[in-house]
Amino acid sequence: MAADAGWQAFDMLIRHPGAMAYQLCTALQAGSPLPPLQELPDECVALLLYLVRTAPLLSSHEAAVAAEARSRGLAEFDAAGYVEPPDELTTVLDAASAVLLRQWQAGGPPDPRTWLRELSAAEATVDALPADLPPVRLQEIASVRVDLARAAARIHTDLGDKDAASAAWHRALGAARPIESLLLSTVRRYCEWIGRSDPDEALQQFLPLVERVLSGPPDIQRAEMLTYLTRFYLNHGDAIAAQDMGRRLERELQRLGFADTASGDYLDALPVWVSAAQRHVSDRTGALAAVHSALTGWLMIHALHVQLGTGDDSHQDRMGRLGVLFEEMSTREQAAEVSDGELLAAAAAMPDATPSLVAPDFSAGRAADERFRALCRRYDAGENSDELVEGWRSLAADPDLVPSSRAWSAVRAAKALTDRQLWDAARPDLRSALALARSAHEHDAEILAWHLLIQEQVTLGDNAAASHLCGQAIDRVEEVRSRITAPYLESAFMAALCSPYILGIETARRCGDWQLMLERTELLRTRALQSPASRVDSDGPLLAELRQLSAEFVVAANRDDRRLQRQAIWERLLIGRQHRRPRFDLATLQRRISGRAVVLAYYFLAESTLLRICITGDSVLCEKVSVEEHPAFIAALDGLACATAGSEDVERHLSALAPELLPPAFAAEVDAAPQVIVCPHQALHQVPFAALPFAGATLIEHKPVGAVPNLTCLLAEPAPPSSTTAYFGIATRSASDENGESKPALPGVEREIRQAAKLFGTPSRTLLGSAVTRENVDSADLRASLGSARVVHLALHGSDVADADVANAPMETKLYLADGPVDGLDIITWSLTADVVVLSACHAGKRAVSARGLARLSTDTVYGLQAAFHQAGAKAVIGPLWAVSDRVAPELIKPLCVALRDGHDAASALQHAVRTYLGGTVGTWRSPSLWGSFTLVGFSPAAFGLSPPAS
Repeated sequence: MAADAGWQAFDMLIRHPGAMAYQLCTALQAGSPLPPLQELPDECVALLLYLVRTAPLLSSHEAAVAAEARSRGLAEFDAAGYVEPPDELTTVLDAASAVLLRQWQAGGPPDPRTWLRELSAAEATVDALPADLPPVRLQEIASVRVDLARAAARIHTDLGDKDAASAAWHRALGAARPIESLLLSTVRRYCEWIGRSDPDEALQQFLPLVERVLSGPPDIQRAEMLTYLTRFYLNHGDAIAAQDMGRRLERELQRLGFADTASGDYLDALPVWVSAAQRHVSDRTGALAAVHSALTGWLMIHALHVQLGTGDDSHQDRMGRLGVLFEEMSTREQAAEVSDGELLAAAAAMPDATPSLVAPDFSAGRAADERFRALCRRYDAGENSDELVEGWRSLAADPDLVPSSRAWSAVRAAKALTDRQLWDAARPDLRSALALARSAHEHDAEILAWHLLIQEQVTLGDNAAASHLCGQAIDRVEEVRSRITAPYLESAFMAALCSPYILGIETARRCGDWQLMLERTELLRTRALQSPASRVDSDGPLLAELRQLSAEFVVAANRDDRRLQRQAIWERLLIGRQHRRPRFDLATLQRRISGRAVVLAYYFLAESTLLRICITGDSVLCEKVSVEEHPAFIAALDGLACATAGSEDVERHLSALAPELLPPAFAAEVDAAPQVIVCPHQALHQVPFAALPFAGATLIEHKPVGAVPNLTCLLAEPAPPSSTTAYFGIATRSASDENGESKPALPGVEREIRQAAKLFGTPSRTLLGSAVTRENVDSADLRASLGSARVVHLALHGSDVADADVANAPMETKLYLADGPVDGLDIITWSLTADVVVLSACHAGKRAVSARGLARLSTDTVYGLQAAFHQAGAKAVIGPLWAVSDRVAPELIKPLCVALRDGHDAASALQHAVRTYLGGTVGTWRSPSLWGSFTLVGFSPAAFGLSPPAS
């Protein structure tokens, strides 16, 4: 009984109102009583009223049906018939709709190219309709235009013509753009089509709609977009964004009335969902689509928990129950469509009510998918047999199986064979898997296939062949990666695709090919800081919008929504800018540093395996070391991550790190070089290399030391000087956080800025004390002065990029002004030309080494204030890795500013500052914990005084 009650409302929804009316009329003529009219849809009541008036022997029911119709405000039909004669516009739109319906006609759709010609002709006819029509008619026209263009896009896709399909989709987007409700659904469907192959294009389409997705009353289309976004981010590895969208989706479904079932029995929820759908959507087709959207939304929410391993086993169970519900719904819909079509066709008043349609049959695909899952369960339980391999091979060739499962079937077959070392037998399956995975955009399957092909050559000891295959796999990943350039998304997406790079670096090392090895390490270092081309433009509507949102962010009631909107604009600013494949050339680097510097580069092949590389003008020395054999090294890295000023542990940690980071094999080259340029990796970004013990002192006491985020930035041509102001300093002793709470006073910072400005003389500028407000910092006058300063100096409170409150949004690392903070997304709007930004603020020189649920950033992307100042235009940043001493900072800053004033490059200036400080202090004040946190990160050769070598 409960099951029948659960399906009753749904069965009523899927029935065609006209067919229901004719069926009721037939039953009444046979003597059946009049059913409860309040349960019937409007269209059915209206037609039933017409039928009982005109059909023989049914006039006794007219009063009851008429009363129901009047209570709903339904128009009465006259003897002229059920439907008014169509006007010319309706005739055109009906003809276009008939072309669309041809895919479901008996006998199957027409020849694709014939159908394309028909669709094109229909589009032209609809496009010729007048534009000066009422809004409701214009919306009808736009909807048909969108449907025609989408149908053409599907056919072009099936024919393999992606360019024509893309053009058709853009026609659909153009037709939908004037109508907001239509635009959201069209963008979603377009993104579903393009999102796997070109995520950047999908982002460019839906990021401008983020505000629409976040705000407003409950909306079915917003729920559908949130379902898509949850799936999009999950498919691309961004668990944090997927969880955020999943939470928003769950709230939206509940607001709409599509609550999840408490009992786990979705037949309890189905009548509630039907009722909610009918409240939000007036027509039957739309209400049915809304029920499907609710089901798909909850399926996505539970799949999210299953895939991320959050929650309990109930999510897997509910996914299964929703799948069963969907199949039963599809079966009932197909049966209702067939029976209603027969009723309408047989009705004398509407002999040609509908064409003969064929409902799609999904049973073969479902059966193939179940076979695939059954084979996987057997393999996961420990079975590895020829029967399994043949089963997967059969599925890989089965056109009824979805493309992604076909790709995984081929990979599974190959993996089962390689587990038994049957490499020759596995090779055809691997080649098949590569082709299937590429066409299905199933990147994880494709990478696993490449990994197995490479592993065969490694097993055989053929490093050259393995390296060549790695190169092919890397080229393929780079092809995909070039279309995923939104910063957070790229970090997440690449986390699972690094194995070809790691194997490629190692096999190139074994072959002694230093150019290739370093070229491949550069591919997995940050690309956001390669050249000025990656910086944000100083003007434009997007930047203006970001400034406005940032001003609202501090006082916004719903900061989560504002955060998402700001992030969306930041991503739109950077999409496509920062991911050009680096053109690294070892010979050019060696010419540039010859006689001027030694470069020490580090790279973690794995969490416990470190490459250390020493590059001079004429040599490369590379060593591979297992750091797990040196527990003191690991403990020291962990200790520096939470270092504090004055801690005795810092010196001990640095002493433990020095033997591995400055090994004896490098000592002679380091000792002979005029300066040291370090290229750290992952956790090593937390190490103050300048403070490492070396030759009886610290490294920076012997020579200038600075870091670069990648080697490629050392190859850039130094930009010509463009600054007109020597110095701009900002400081306030009294700062506030985002909640208006006062930060601890900084009594010496304003004096620090005044002294520095006096050293630089004219032209210099300062902003001090209570004048250091968000409004003043954002003023056009101050922006112009900031933008023209050669040295920008900020003495403020800073936040730690490793703090939990910015773990999922590291670009919101903050500097605190008198009336609240500015963060990284504010700073990127500053349009700087500074040779160096000096940050006398706790933690301000630190970058994230983990973020957004990723324990390690596989592409070593820079997030935090470093990234913000580079994107704003700075060529270098000097700042502390941990909290600074109020006494020590001014004593370092004064000689630093003297050296910068006198024209020293940033690396030499920092060395001068440290030497001056150490020369004037004794005892515990010489501890590296007090001065060693100040580090230099250069984004340009100019930070190290490196000019292009003579040709």
